[in-house]
Amino acid sequence: MNIREYIDQLKCPEIRTRAYRACSEQDVDLNENKENLMDALNCFSWSSTKEKGGFWMLINDDSEKGAKNVKLFDDYKHMVTEEEQGPVDDSDRDKTRREYIEMIEDEEIKARLYRAHKEQDKEQGLDNQIRRFGYVLDDIEWGKTQEGNTFWDKIDDHAVLEDDPDDINSFNHYKDYIKDEEVKERIANKNQISININTDSSMSLTIEEAKRHPMFPMLAAVMGDQKAAMAVKQATDEQEKKNQATTEFSKTEKRIIVPISMNKIQASKELKRQWEDEETKINVDRQFNTWNWKDVLVATKKAAERHFGWIQGKEGMFGQKPREIDVVVDIKDGKKITETCFYGKFTASVWEDGVVDVGPGYLTAEVKKRYAPEVREFFNLVQDILDKESIFRAKAITVNRKEDPWGEVSLDFEIFEMKTSDRIVLNSDIKGVIKNFVIDDLGEEGKRCYLFSGSYGNGKTEVAMQIGESGIKKKMAFFYCKDADVFDLLLKQALNYSPSLVFLEDLDEIGAGSQRDAAMNRILNTLDGVQTKGNDLTVIFTTNHEKRINKALRRPGRIDLVVNFTNPNKDSVAKIYKIFLKDLEGADKLDYAKLAQNTPDCPGAVIAEIAKRAVKLCKKKGVATDELVMAASDSMKHHLNLMDEGIEEPRNGTMKIEVSGASIKTSKNGEANLEEAGELVNVN
Repeated sequence: MNIREYIDQLKCPEIRTRAYRACSEQDVDLNENKENLMDALNCFSWSSTKEKGGFWMLINDDSEKGAKNVKLFDDYKHMVTEEEQGPVDDSDRDKTRREYIEMIEDEEIKARLYRAHKEQDKEQGLDNQIRRFGYVLDDIEWGKTQEGNTFWDKIDDHAVLEDDPDDINSFNHYKDYIKDEEVKERIANKNQISININTDSSMSLTIEEAKRHPMFPMLAAVMGDQKAAMAVKQATDEQEKKNQATTEFSKTEKRIIVPISMNKIQASKELKRQWEDEETKINVDRQFNTWNWKDVLVATKKAAERHFGWIQGKEGMFGQKPREIDVVVDIKDGKKITETCFYGKFTASVWEDGVVDVGPGYLTAEVKKRYAPEVREFFNLVQDILDKESIFRAKAITVNRKEDPWGEVSLDFEIFEMKTSDRIVLNSDIKGVIKNFVIDDLGEEGKRCYLFSGSYGNGKTEVAMQIGESGIKKKMAFFYCKDADVFDLLLKQALNYSPSLVFLEDLDEIGAGSQRDAAMNRILNTLDGVQTKGNDLTVIFTTNHEKRINKALRRPGRIDLVVNFTNPNKDSVAKIYKIFLKDLEGADKLDYAKLAQNTPDCPGAVIAEIAKRAVKLCKKKGVATDELVMAASDSMKHHLNLMDEGIEEPRNGTMKIEVSGASIKTSKNGEANLEEAGELVNVN
């Protein structure tokens, strides 16, 4: 039980009041659970109470007995002298919010206060003690109530809101203080309630039936479900006696509110007008532009099966039928798992053969107006499935650029099976940064942007894939963007799949240069935009040319962490050799440290190529030796030198080629001539 429940067990009002006062003075949480009464009373400091510690010790007499015997506290006067008891004044006790509200006589304003607490999930605070009546309102966000700020401000203007019955009484006459016509109209509308739950006044009204009445929630908050049901029954009986127009509709139909001044003939005309209005056909639309079209198709199919049980295609004007599309929803062990979806128009018999059009990123329903709420409910179900059951959540997705014949660009998502290599070796410092500052932060709230820089062949892309694999295990969606031009468009869609991870290679393709063009501004605005802040989004860029990237894109806040992937050091080179050569005969006798020392400084991909050549050579020779591995390393030397050399551009100069007695020369003016058998021929 909680502290309040233990104190309420005490029969003596004086000791109960003293305990509540001590809890209030020392800010004790009365809702905290305790194992027994003594634990409950030990929640406040006895020596800091008005009675002091001696009072409580004398009452307790024996803490073990006191913990089990509430009666010891109920008979405390027999144990404590009058002087030792100390003063007690119930008026000095802080009241609970509920007690203050109950002091208000006007049932309507009382119901409004209870309703506000319920709507704002603050019902638990009703039993907390407060010092003054004004705190009842301070705990409520007035602007979020049904009445709005104006209603409460008008009352507050005429109520001092101190702990005084006269000020509370001002709430009993709140209608006299409200001058705002809009607020007056709202109050007047409360008197137009005319729904009769049970037209047979002789029949009893169940609580479930009473709950359909619009006033039931407010009444139940004040007097409980049973009394609220009786009040609703009494009100509906009185309405019936007044011969007021009443009606009842099923849950799926629209409720008509009939003003008190309207008679049955007028009400019937109004019903007819409503019926005619509901028979008109309208279009109800819902856009899903920021969701991938495949996701929308799958969600629509699932929603249709749950809502209707089935869907039936509708032939078009020229006999065409909706298309069937197999959407890949997962890949396991190389096998694609598909879902057959439909694209086009369908009829919904439950909506009197209303027509639903399923398109790329939108749904449209042509139905009678009466079914509009149900259509929106169906659209909400589609949205709920997208939010909770998206086919791309916790998947690896390749993102490609699509362009239709009219030049409109969109994204094509393709699920792929993530397969990473276990042969990637990183220097220990790089590995530590990736582990501590990237992988460990995956899935946490907020936006993070990382830049992997360094020369080609040092594992930037493979490490990004490994990070994506870790993200998928944490239920993140991993997007591999292959076209930098659609990066900003992808970020907007990726937010729907939060937490998500976006990977873009070669940032310098779109982020290079000192000038900020339109493409650069789109990236900066997307990274800086409010749509990415506060979302669980991780972005990884790679580049081989970090110095080409615009300085505006480099700054912290846009790039949170830069990781430079350098060539493998000697320890890493030795590890690479061990990974590739471990299964060969004689591998355990190789001097890996010496091999690494004699291997040139080059990217990890080149080291891997040397190791592959060594494996091939050693297999031919039947055994692995240091000499064979070094031979493989030597075979790459010229290749490495060639990669380091720049590209030689063609230029004019003197050249001479002897061909069967003929020669080609360049003259002083740079023209090339063919000299043969004494004859000069211009070949320029």
